[in-house]
Amino acid sequence: ITSDLVHLMTDEELSNYLPVHGDRLRLRKHIKQESSATEKKKKLFGILKEKLDASTSKKEEPSYEADKGENMRRQFGNKNAYKGSRYIELGWIHRFPNRSKQVRTRTGGGTRKVPMRKDSTKAEILAEAKRLFFPNGQSKKGKITDFDIDLWDFSEGIVKESMTLQEMYDDTKIPLLRFYLASTPKSGGLSFPSEPMKDVLARAMEISEISENSELTECEPDTRPVNVVQDPVINSLPNFRPRTDQVPGRKPPNNQPGHQTELENKQNYLEIPDFMAHTISNLYPDSVDVHVLPNLRDISENDFSEQMVVKEMTIRVHRGQVLKDMIAAFAELELKNVILSFEMVMPNGNVEIAEDGGGVTRDTLSEFWNTFYDQCTLGTEAKVPCLRHDFGEREWTAIGKILLFGWEAQKYLPVNMARPFIEQCLYGKNFSSLQEAFYQYIPPSETITLKTAMDSFEDADYDEILDVMVLHDSRKVPTRDTLPQLIEEMAHKELIQAPMFVCDCFQPILKNMIGESELAEAYSRLTPTGRSVSRILSFPENMTADEIGTSNHLKRFIKELTSDKLKRFLRFCTGSDLLAVEKITVNFVNVAGFARRPVAHTCTCMLELSKVFDSFPQFRSEFNSVLESNYWEMDFI
Repeated sequence: ITSDLVHLMTDEELSNYLPVHGDRLRLRKHIKQESSATEKKKKLFGILKEKLDASTSKKEEPSYEADKGENMRRQFGNKNAYKGSRYIELGWIHRFPNRSKQVRTRTGGGTRKVPMRKDSTKAEILAEAKRLFFPNGQSKKGKITDFDIDLWDFSEGIVKESMTLQEMYDDTKIPLLRFYLASTPKSGGLSFPSEPMKDVLARAMEISEISENSELTECEPDTRPVNVVQDPVINSLPNFRPRTDQVPGRKPPNNQPGHQTELENKQNYLEIPDFMAHTISNLYPDSVDVHVLPNLRDISENDFSEQMVVKEMTIRVHRGQVLKDMIAAFAELELKNVILSFEMVMPNGNVEIAEDGGGVTRDTLSEFWNTFYDQCTLGTEAKVPCLRHDFGEREWTAIGKILLFGWEAQKYLPVNMARPFIEQCLYGKNFSSLQEAFYQYIPPSETITLKTAMDSFEDADYDEILDVMVLHDSRKVPTRDTLPQLIEEMAHKELIQAPMFVCDCFQPILKNMIGESELAEAYSRLTPTGRSVSRILSFPENMTADEIGTSNHLKRFIKELTSDKLKRFLRFCTGSDLLAVEKITVNFVNVAGFARRPVAHTCTCMLELSKVFDSFPQFRSEFNSVLESNYWEMDFI
């Protein structure tokens, strides 16, 4: 009996199969529920089928032809969200004769994200770009009338006039299109480095050629039209003009009318401004007077552009990971024509509130080299790099760049490195005593053993001498006569031969960095002592009695500091653990209680102290608590 027949049967007929009345009721209820669920499923399947049929039969792609004026048909599903606009990115590229450069946000460029209609053409997109980058027709690079303007696509190709925005999206399949406003200086417009530089040099040579004539009469005013070069660098320079003073073989001019000037030396000279003297001296180091530029024809535009195009770069490092971050940054960095600054990230992820005026750089260099001493060197007082399996040529070359940058930027030299090793990297040979450096390299107990043996071989402990020889792989039996030579050989092995791979990585970078005499002076000057640190303290001229007392406390405190604490004092005041600054300015402030604590400004090398302390022990206790702290934060600008 099926469920359909149960609906047709009477209760009496069904009782022949189910005698109990309750069973018959439960059966009828079950069949009724089953039939309603089946009907509901059929209805849902029917609705779904209708939607599928409608979406396939009535599906129609929208047309974006410009001449279409009628409305689109009703879309189904998510196509009801169809909009008539799409977002694009707009940037600005400034063109030079040999290259193109994207204009950054701080100079009026950057990337702008704007909505545009899908039927927008090149003219409409270009108009929007002009409005953004040349508000009121003006930008930091000049007026819009000074440039030839065009619109480029993401591949720096010229956008076609007839294509609409939607057609470009359909052709490229890029989710977000980027366009560039391309500006090219017109004649007399802004440009650097560009053709006007050549024009200026040509004009300057034309002026200097006047000196080739043996007789010069008073010049009459030149009424020829001259194109004005609107170059930001050239316009900032004083006018180039022929120079006759301070030049051998040339007599000073006489301003009387009709007077003739004789020129014994026909070499061309041109006077240049003072602030360009350093650049010219780099180009022509053999010149006697850097303010006199000889042989103007020999100077190319590239000489100027290479010296003047300087990039600024900020390197972000994490406190505690400075060694790793610095090596990774400098491995990809070229130090030529770049100005570096640093940002320090604290362990909690926040960036320290400090602008790098030199203090952050010194602090970063100090932390880098202190970590380097711990993880990458061997030795006690004098250290040399040790080879690591995870450091190859790339990493050691980056460390050499950091050494060069520290010296050129802040006169920071890692003086804890053994001096013979540094000399080997700089000059390919060493000049200082290997034996003295070796005594600083080995532990103090070994130093005492060897010095005792050198003074009196019979009084020294022979077993201890043998232990030192074995530790440093000496394969000869020491005697009174052979001991000095053995020490020299061990020193050369430990200080020169062992780190030779590192020397080979450093040498191409560090050669000619510093002269021999200057290196010796740097090792002596940069190593801090209580006396040398006290000399660079600068106090106010007029001090009260309390301020004089505090200044005396500070001088006494510095003289009592150990070598390690003296380095911490310098790092607290200047950011550097070496004596790399010329002056530490001390100011006195009226603070008391909990607020009475030393405050240092590392960029300006300024130390702020309270005027009043009850006694020297109180001053020493409060300052020691700061120096012994494991964490310092630059928390103000």
